[in-house]
Amino acid sequence: MNNKGSLLEFIIFICLSLTGSEDSKCDVITPVYGLLNASVTLHFGQALKPNSSITWKANPFKIGNFKDNEYLPTPSYQGRAKIFSNGSLTIFSLRTTDKRVHQVEIHDGRTGQHICSGNVNLQVLEKLKTPTITLNGTFLTCTAENLYVERFYLKKDGKVLSDKEVKIINKNNNSIVYDIQQITGNLECVANNTLNENSAVILMQKGHEQLNIYIIASVAGGGVLLVLCIALLIYCIVRQQKHHRTPVYEEMAVTHRCQQNHQHTCKKPHASTNQREPQNTGRKSRANATPREQQVQERPPRPKPRTKTVLQR
Repeated sequence: MNNKGSLLEFIIFICLSLTGSEDSKCDVITPVYGLLNASVTLHFGQALKPNSSITWKANPFKIGNFKDNEYLPTPSYQGRAKIFSNGSLTIFSLRTTDKRVHQVEIHDGRTGQHICSGNVNLQVLEKLKTPTITLNGTFLTCTAENLYVERFYLKKDGKVLSDKEVKIINKNNNSIVYDIQQITGNLECVANNTLNENSAVILMQKGHEQLNIYIIASVAGGGVLLVLCIALLIYCIVRQQKHHRTPVYEEMAVTHRCQQNHQHTCKKPHASTNQREPQNTGRKSRANATPREQQVQERPPRPKPRTKTVLQR
């Protein structure tokens, strides 16, 4: 009878143990955030017996085991992680591949009985860089170089602006677009993650929405003025070239027209009013005289008639 009772108690104990192993959850903190290339600790929140066996896994890979005050890591986590006697796990030099669910299991070191288990969601974040601000009219775009930013928000003179005070036009993982119409002062765009944040500041003056219009109008006016100056310069050059045409060119043009009209004699073009008329010497030169005048010039001069003198007595 005693043997049957002991056997029944043992069966009940095993059943309770199995049931407890399914429902028992370890006291862990989740989620946990860590910075890329930095260290992070996954804390275990309950007291353990000295002979407890602690096993951590980065699903589905085993990190290591702590038993009898000794840490035994797997080769892939040698020097990258460490399990402590209180059940906590520290991972060094975080990588993007460490972003996963980590599981802890606690067993009795002597009997191997399962005590509890828990899951910790580890998130690996980049250190936020200073965002860049670009302004297009009334649209302000704030962009971070990081792949993911949890939250953007805007400050005016150190005060956070609510969604009612500033309108969000567009938003994605690493940028946001605000409509800042009629907002002036020191505006600060803040990129925020759980572990850190960074910001950039821009000074918005009154009437900034009209700045682009003024710039466009100024550029257009300057372009028109430049075209007018070039046209005036070309006109002056052409006029100066016409003014400096020599009489030789004009004479050649007149001669050419005379030859076309079969005229033997043509009048020379009048000299420019700026040139003085040559003085009349009384006789025309042989080169410029007509054929009749040349014959007259070639005749010998007539002798003067002799005059009779009468002697008076």
